[in-house]
Amino acid sequence: MWHINTAMQKLIPENYKATVQIQDVIAKRLETYLGCEVAVMEGIFTTPWFWMHRGNVSLANCHDETGVECLVNKLHIDDDFEKNEWIAAIYTFGSMLSSLASGHNVRLIATADDMSCTVRFHLIRKGQEWLDVDIEGYPTPVMYADYLA
Repeated sequence: MWHINTAMQKLIPENYKATVQIQDVIAKRLETYLGCEVAVMEGIFTTPWFWMHRGNVSLANCHDETGVECLVNKLHIDDDFEKNEWIAAIYTFGSMLSSLASGHNVRLIATADDMSCTVRFHLIRKGQEWLDVDIEGYPTPVMYADYLA
């Protein structure tokens, strides 16, 4: 179930549903990032693509594992998709992540505004919060979904 703040609701058309064809095209493009596996690498839940492109992000320069995952597992949807595809890309990314992350409790976070759209994901860990669950407190459009094992 998606939790969507008011600012994000204003960006999503009422009764929004992307066509299956659009979802399929988006899923093909997202395969680059998700591939067919997610795994724990050096204590970090990620995919091979995100892990290879992490730069210098590590536990040594971040507060905790969740912070590392949110910095590593970050995709700028606006780089790959047209603005009218952003919401479909968020939902499709979530669906793909959900099917790959079985056995893990995972949170997907999406933010958007007029200029950009980003998705991130991390394992849900007690005491490690990246996002305040009271998302109405955020002035920017934000939504999240938890996929529980």
